[in-house]
Amino acid sequence: MKLSAPKLAVLSLVLIYSLAGFGTLASPSGQGVTMAPSAERLPPEDPWISKSIEVAVNQYDKSHPALAYNSKQHDYLVVWEQYIKVGESAIYARRVSDDGKPKDSAFPIMHVTGKEFKHPDVVYQPGQDMFWIYYTYMEDSTTHNLMLSWLPGKGDAASNFVFSHDWPRNWYPALTYNKRAGELLVVYEKYLESFSRTIEADVLKPSPLERLAEIDIAGVFPEMRRFPDVVYNQVLDHYLAAYTRQVPYDAKSQAIGKLISGDRDWFSKEYTLKENQTADQDDLSLTAGKDEFLAVWHEINEGAATSGIWGRRITRDGPAGVPIDISYDLNEKRYEPDTAYNSLGYYLVVWRNHIKYNTQTYQRIYGGLIQAGQDTLARSEFRIESGGSILTSESEYRGYGPSKHLLSPQDDPVNQKRPAVACSQSTACLVVFEVNDPGPFYNIHGYLVGLHQRSYLPVVINK
Repeated sequence: MKLSAPKLAVLSLVLIYSLAGFGTLASPSGQGVTMAPSAERLPPEDPWISKSIEVAVNQYDKSHPALAYNSKQHDYLVVWEQYIKVGESAIYARRVSDDGKPKDSAFPIMHVTGKEFKHPDVVYQPGQDMFWIYYTYMEDSTTHNLMLSWLPGKGDAASNFVFSHDWPRNWYPALTYNKRAGELLVVYEKYLESFSRTIEADVLKPSPLERLAEIDIAGVFPEMRRFPDVVYNQVLDHYLAAYTRQVPYDAKSQAIGKLISGDRDWFSKEYTLKENQTADQDDLSLTAGKDEFLAVWHEINEGAATSGIWGRRITRDGPAGVPIDISYDLNEKRYEPDTAYNSLGYYLVVWRNHIKYNTQTYQRIYGGLIQAGQDTLARSEFRIESGGSILTSESEYRGYGPSKHLLSPQDDPVNQKRPAVACSQSTACLVVFEVNDPGPFYNIHGYLVGLHQRSYLPVVINK
């Protein structure tokens, strides 16, 4: 069939819209140009990856980055722990625009000479255009309290409040925001003894600031439950809390999930996310999809010779499908996963990957994509770094420079670790991590990772 120039132009435009994920388009002449609904959803194309973003670079070691996206100001707030000297560490922050440009300078959330503040987490509350940052305040060797800071969407003046508890050692906080109830839920690890920890929670009303309740999530003496995370799903109106459990305390740690209703009137039993009594499961991280949750963790096999990244979807009925084998290799180790949900319906999972090159081992950040509702990777894992086949023309169009080949670890001998990720309302996500680039200090760098979605949409042109 031969097409006239106008019809050929319309067909080209339709195909462009098809690749962009649109479903219908009217022709300029008003003639019927229709696209049938997609019969299948094809795997996403290779993501585009921006040039490196220097979030924080100075003469201090930085660790434990966390971030949240501000949907009103269209930027991210990245927070981290900054080591000053022995017995002194602080919580710092910096904003990064959603097109990958650091804004202003880094500023302190909490820094007091001679005091230690550690393990920050951050969540954004759109109603007040406010970031909430929770972290551990190590007053001395035996007293570890939890401190809350809040920061307006614009500006760098943080307010602070210390929450006292009936026990002197509480740490590793994680928090989430329940938009329906207008509440913050903060989970944390309560230190009872070296061989016994429980998971507790605070329920906070942001405005005016008030602690509404203290909750026992899980654990009894002398069992071990550690390193919690928590997230809220607005569609399900449920929280998911996750943590590791060791019963007895010297057993292998297992990844555990527990659902909580949005009104906190119902708590599920503890769900084992993947049965494996011969491997340690650790570094749990959570995110909320449209109508489900995703939990990811690393699993260290007996003898710590290898470790891999696993995941599990959770619905209101508990664990769904089967455990997801995200990344595993007999000759390499993988740690410290994090995950976020993208507007295209995919989870971006990131982790630290150990790469053996000649006789040396290097650490790089890798990523993988899981489609919501599925239990396999949507495409093969990829290295989160500019260059090679994963830097596409779209990234060049966005002004991130020409493509370059990925350098071998030997030619680029930096180590990257502890990635964290959050996604914007567009198709891009910001991944940040620690990197010694190169030198004695670990700094915070990042990359924007953008996703494409291909759809098969048959085109019908009416004459």
